[in-house]
Amino acid sequence: MRTTVLVLASITLALLLGSGAALLNAVKPAEATFSGKNGEIAFQSDRGSNYEIYTMTRNGKKIAKLTANPADDEDPAFSPNGKRIAFISDRSGDSDIYTMNADRTKRAKIDRLTSDPADDEDPAFSPDGKKIAFESDRSGSSDIYKMNANGTKLLRLTNDPATTFGADWAGGPGSG
Repeated sequence: MRTTVLVLASITLALLLGSGAALLNAVKPAEATFSGKNGEIAFQSDRGSNYEIYTMTRNGKKIAKLTANPADDEDPAFSPNGKRIAFISDRSGDSDIYTMNADRTKRAKIDRLTSDPADDEDPAFSPDGKKIAFESDRSGSSDIYKMNANGTKLLRLTNDPATTFGADWAGGPGSG
């Protein structure tokens, strides 16, 4: 009897853990970033029918929607001076990197920086704001690239068949 109870308890625990893992995999994690200078927080939310980029003040007040596009806009990253936000969007059919003004008083000017059929993701500004590092599978595997903050001078930094992602700069806005 005791063995049967232990076996049933083990099976129940395994099912609960498996269900929790499946639920965690099904839920998309929140993405948010603090600005370097203006103290605002940028984040993505699917408050409408798709993901858009928003900002809010440190206390969670004054929420502003910065993008409005039928495609998903995700993974915001502030420039160190807080004036620009890099993000990814699938508005071109695949995931590309864009930047926009972070100023909530003006309509955001959006610039497309990458235009490769592969997915470009996870942008991170350098501490001086002049470069952006990102992940891309344009080489057939996921590698880290960098480019100027205006999208010029693309350089592949890693070359490995293993999955490589999550680039960040030492001393950058996302570090620490």
